Formats: sequence, C-alpha cells, structure tokens
Amino acid sequence: MVATTLPVTTTIPRAATTTTIADTTSQNPTTTVPTAITAATPTTTTTTLSDDLTVVEITVREGRAVGEDRVEVPLGNRISLRFDSDTRLLVHIHGYDEEFSVEAGVLTVNEFVGDLPGVFEVEDHVSHRLLIELKVSP
Repeated sequence: MVATTLPVTTTIPRAATTTTIADTTSQNPTTTVPTAITAATPTTTTTTLSDDLTVVEITVREGRAVGEDRVEVPLGNRISLRFDSDTRLLVHIHGYDEEFSVEAGVLTVNEFVGDLPGVFEVEDHVSHRLLIELKVSP
C-alpha cells in the first residue's frame, strides 16, 4: 500500500483572524480560511468531524507534549495536527515521512491522510522526544 498524503503546513500568528494556506493540488494557489485562536489549554484533544477530518490539538510546554500519549484515528481520515508550542520543534511523523517546523508561539497546522494502519510516532527531531503516537485503525 502506498501512502497518499496531502502535505499542508500552515503557521498562524497568534493575532491572526485569517490564514492563507498554499493549495498545491489545484490551480488556485492559495485559500484563505477564517481562524479562531483562543488561549491554549495544556492538553491534547482529538475531534473527529463529519467530513472525515480528525483534528488533533497538541500543546507542547518546555519540549514535552502535555496530555494524551496516544491518539486513535479512523483509517482513511484526514488528520489535522495543530501544534501550540513554547519551543521550536522539527516534527517528524514516522511511517508517513511527514516533517515540518513548529515555531515557538505560532499555531502550526499540518494535514495529511491517515491511509496506513498501525501505530506511528510523532516526534521532535531536535530533542528526539516522542510527542504523541497516532494509532490509525479501521
């Protein structure tokens, strides 16, 4: 099975009310969407929306994720990882070979399709710390 990923990484300044996302899959080069940013709660939360999108909000304090260690995601769902960190991270999602930067104090969003079943580590390549595990299953 070949992984199909939709690499979309968005950095959102704290004061922003909209964000522009580069769209590399169509002729429209950017998409502007409204963004509501609230004070971060120091937890990892997961929300599965009706359009097969699972949103995982990850709060990182002093280089460590605060909250759940493992998040379950239905196979085939789009996964949106949303990072709120007080330190710079270089996030790597094992198995999916997704890698992106997270700047301190900037909400960063990365989306991809969870089309490979299994348990996948999401780690910081700077500190080599495990942030969370994604369990993708039917």
